[in-house]
Amino acid sequence: MITIHQIREEQTVEVPVLDQRTAFLKKLTMGGGIVPEGFPVYRGDTRTWFDIKKAGGFVPSFELSSGETVLEYAKKRVGEIMKLSAPDFVFYWKYPSRCIEQYQPFVFGAEGRAAGVAAGCGKEGGQKGGQEYAICLPKLYSLMVSHHKMGAIGVYGDKTSLEESTAIWLHLIMGPDAAEMVSLTAIPIDRIQPV
Repeated sequence: MITIHQIREEQTVEVPVLDQRTAFLKKLTMGGGIVPEGFPVYRGDTRTWFDIKKAGGFVPSFELSSGETVLEYAKKRVGEIMKLSAPDFVFYWKYPSRCIEQYQPFVFGAEGRAAGVAAGCGKEGGQKGGQEYAICLPKLYSLMVSHHKMGAIGVYGDKTSLEESTAIWLHLIMGPDAAEMVSLTAIPIDRIQPV
Protein backbone atom coordinates (compact mmCIF):
# COMPACT_ATOMS: atom_id res chain seq x y z
CA MET A 1 0.00 0.00 0.00
CA ILE A 2 1.31 3.46 -0.92
CA THR A 3 0.43 6.49 1.18
CA ILE A 4 0.92 9.97 -0.30
CA HIS A 5 1.68 12.42 2.50
CA GLN A 6 0.04 15.81 2.69
CA ILE A 7 2.69 18.43 3.42
CA ARG A 8 1.74 20.18 6.64
CA GLU A 9 2.74 23.60 7.84
CA GLU A 10 6.40 23.71 8.64
CA GLN A 11 7.48 23.44 12.23
CA THR A 12 10.95 24.32 13.39
CA VAL A 13 12.52 21.08 14.60
CA GLU A 14 16.07 20.61 15.82
CA VAL A 15 18.19 17.68 14.70
CA PRO A 16 17.71 14.99 17.38
CA VAL A 17 20.65 13.57 19.31
CA LEU A 18 22.47 10.68 17.65
CA ASP A 19 20.69 7.78 19.39
CA GLN A 20 17.23 9.23 18.58
CA ARG A 21 17.74 9.97 14.86
CA THR A 22 16.61 6.61 13.49
CA ALA A 23 13.34 6.66 15.46
CA PHE A 24 12.77 10.31 14.49
CA LEU A 25 13.24 9.55 10.80
CA LYS A 26 11.04 6.43 10.95
CA LYS A 27 8.23 8.48 12.51
CA LEU A 28 8.51 11.10 9.74
CA THR A 29 8.58 8.46 7.02
CA MET A 30 5.51 6.63 8.27
CA GLY A 31 3.43 9.69 9.18
CA GLY A 32 4.77 12.50 7.02
CA GLY A 33 6.91 15.38 8.14
CA ILE A 34 10.02 17.41 7.40
CA VAL A 35 13.65 16.44 7.98
CA PRO A 36 15.43 19.57 9.22
CA GLU A 37 18.21 21.20 7.20
CA GLY A 38 21.59 19.77 8.19
CA PHE A 39 20.31 16.39 9.47
CA PRO A 40 23.50 14.28 9.28
CA VAL A 41 23.75 10.84 7.71
CA TYR A 42 27.01 8.90 7.43
CA ARG A 43 28.74 7.01 4.65
CA GLY A 44 31.93 5.00 4.47
CA ASP A 45 33.79 5.19 1.17
CA THR A 46 37.10 3.73 0.03
CA ARG A 47 37.88 6.84 -2.04
CA THR A 48 39.97 9.65 -0.64
CA TRP A 49 38.55 13.09 0.10
CA PHE A 50 40.50 14.37 -2.92
CA ASP A 51 38.85 11.79 -5.22
CA ILE A 52 35.37 12.62 -3.93
CA LYS A 53 35.99 16.35 -4.43
CA LYS A 54 37.27 15.66 -7.95
CA ALA A 55 34.05 13.73 -8.72
CA GLY A 56 31.97 16.66 -7.42
CA GLY A 57 30.54 14.63 -4.53
CA PHE A 58 28.72 11.31 -4.38
CA VAL A 59 26.94 10.33 -7.61
CA PRO A 60 24.60 7.35 -8.08
CA SER A 61 25.92 4.69 -10.46
CA PHE A 62 22.83 4.47 -12.67
CA GLU A 63 23.09 3.27 -16.24
CA LEU A 64 21.47 6.20 -18.03
CA SER A 65 19.93 6.25 -21.49
CA SER A 66 21.48 8.60 -24.02
CA GLY A 67 20.74 12.19 -22.99
CA GLU A 68 19.02 11.18 -19.73
CA THR A 69 20.04 13.00 -16.55
CA VAL A 70 20.44 11.46 -13.11
CA LEU A 71 17.49 13.54 -11.88
CA GLU A 72 15.20 12.34 -14.70
CA TYR A 73 16.25 8.76 -14.07
CA ALA A 74 15.70 9.10 -10.30
CA LYS A 75 12.15 10.41 -10.71
CA LYS A 76 11.28 7.58 -13.11
CA ARG A 77 12.90 5.01 -10.78
CA VAL A 78 10.89 6.21 -7.74
CA GLY A 79 7.64 5.21 -9.43
CA GLU A 80 9.02 1.79 -10.27
CA ILE A 81 10.45 1.20 -6.79
CA MET A 82 7.20 2.18 -5.09
CA LYS A 83 5.38 -0.56 -7.01
CA LEU A 84 7.76 -3.25 -5.69
CA SER A 85 7.21 -5.18 -2.49
CA ALA A 86 8.76 -2.91 0.15
CA PRO A 87 10.16 -5.74 2.35
CA ASP A 88 11.69 -7.52 -0.66
CA PHE A 89 13.30 -4.36 -2.06
CA VAL A 90 14.76 -3.40 1.33
CA PHE A 91 16.04 -6.94 1.91
CA TYR A 92 17.75 -7.16 -1.49
CA TRP A 93 19.21 -3.66 -1.09
CA LYS A 94 20.70 -4.59 2.29
CA TYR A 95 21.84 -8.05 1.13
CA PRO A 96 22.70 -7.58 -2.56
CA SER A 97 24.53 -10.92 -2.82
CA ARG A 98 21.11 -12.60 -2.39
CA CYS A 99 19.35 -10.35 -4.92
CA ILE A 100 17.13 -12.20 -7.38
CA GLU A 101 17.09 -11.21 -11.06
CA GLN A 102 13.76 -9.32 -10.83
CA TYR A 103 15.24 -6.80 -8.34
CA GLN A 104 18.75 -6.46 -9.81
CA PRO A 105 17.95 -3.40 -11.99
CA PHE A 106 16.79 -1.57 -8.84
CA VAL A 107 19.72 -2.60 -6.65
CA PHE A 108 22.67 -2.53 -9.04
CA GLY A 109 23.96 0.22 -11.30
CA ALA A 110 26.96 0.56 -13.55
CA GLU A 111 29.81 -1.91 -13.03
CA GLY A 112 27.79 -3.90 -10.49
CA ARG A 113 27.90 -1.11 -7.88
CA ALA A 114 24.91 -0.20 -5.71
CA ALA A 115 22.61 1.98 -7.81
CA GLY A 116 22.02 4.72 -5.21
CA VAL A 117 24.27 6.40 -2.65
CA ALA A 118 23.67 4.71 0.72
CA ALA A 119 24.16 6.32 4.12
CA GLY A 120 23.15 5.57 7.70
CA CYS A 121 21.30 7.71 10.24
CA GLY A 122 23.85 6.96 12.92
CA LYS A 123 27.59 6.51 12.75
CA GLU A 124 26.98 2.78 13.26
CA GLY A 125 24.82 2.50 10.10
CA GLY A 126 25.27 3.02 6.39
CA GLN A 127 27.81 1.82 3.92
CA LYS A 128 31.09 0.82 5.53
CA GLY A 129 34.59 0.72 4.20
CA GLY A 130 37.39 3.24 4.09
CA GLN A 131 37.01 6.84 5.24
CA GLU A 132 33.86 7.91 7.07
CA TYR A 133 31.95 10.96 5.74
CA ALA A 134 29.07 12.98 7.15
CA ILE A 135 26.43 14.16 4.66
CA CYS A 136 24.35 17.14 5.79
CA LEU A 137 20.91 16.69 4.24
CA PRO A 138 18.96 19.58 2.80
CA LYS A 139 15.52 20.16 4.28
CA LEU A 140 13.57 17.13 3.02
CA TYR A 141 9.82 16.57 2.83
CA SER A 142 8.35 13.11 3.37
CA LEU A 143 6.37 12.73 0.16
CA MET A 144 5.13 9.14 0.23
CA VAL A 145 5.65 5.72 1.77
CA SER A 146 5.10 2.21 0.44
CA HIS A 147 4.49 0.09 3.50
CA HIS A 148 3.84 -3.43 4.56
CA LYS A 149 3.92 -4.90 8.07
CA MET A 150 7.48 -6.18 7.45
CA GLY A 151 9.02 -3.08 5.85
CA ALA A 152 8.63 0.28 4.18
CA ILE A 153 10.21 2.55 1.61
CA GLY A 154 9.82 6.28 2.23
CA VAL A 155 10.42 8.87 -0.48
CA TYR A 156 11.80 12.30 0.41
CA GLY A 157 12.31 15.34 -1.78
CA ASP A 158 13.74 18.80 -1.22
CA LYS A 159 10.49 20.34 -2.51
CA THR A 160 6.86 19.65 -1.63
CA SER A 161 6.38 17.47 -4.72
CA LEU A 162 8.47 14.85 -6.48
CA GLU A 163 8.14 16.71 -9.77
CA GLU A 164 9.77 19.87 -8.34
CA SER A 165 12.43 18.12 -6.24
CA THR A 166 16.09 18.16 -7.21
CA ALA A 167 17.27 16.02 -4.27
CA ILE A 168 15.51 12.65 -3.90
CA TRP A 169 16.17 10.22 -1.06
CA LEU A 170 14.70 6.87 -0.06
CA HIS A 171 14.39 5.77 3.57
CA LEU A 172 14.59 1.99 3.90
CA ILE A 173 12.82 0.30 6.82
CA MET A 174 12.92 -3.44 7.52
CA GLY A 175 11.24 -4.30 10.82
CA PRO A 176 12.97 -2.30 13.56
CA ASP A 177 15.96 -1.47 11.29
CA ALA A 178 15.31 2.02 9.95
CA ALA A 179 18.84 3.43 9.81
CA GLU A 180 19.47 3.46 6.06
CA MET A 181 18.90 6.31 3.61
CA VAL A 182 19.67 6.11 -0.11
CA SER A 183 20.12 9.11 -2.38
CA LEU A 184 18.85 8.69 -5.91
CA THR A 185 20.38 12.02 -6.91
CA ALA A 186 23.90 13.42 -6.75
CA ILE A 187 25.12 14.71 -3.38
CA PRO A 188 27.20 17.86 -3.96
CA ILE A 189 30.59 18.19 -2.30
CA ASP A 190 29.44 21.18 -0.20
CA ARG A 191 27.13 18.81 1.72
CA ILE A 192 29.91 16.29 2.54
CA GLN A 193 32.46 16.46 5.36
CA PRO A 194 35.14 13.95 6.37
CA VAL A 195 34.50 12.66 9.92
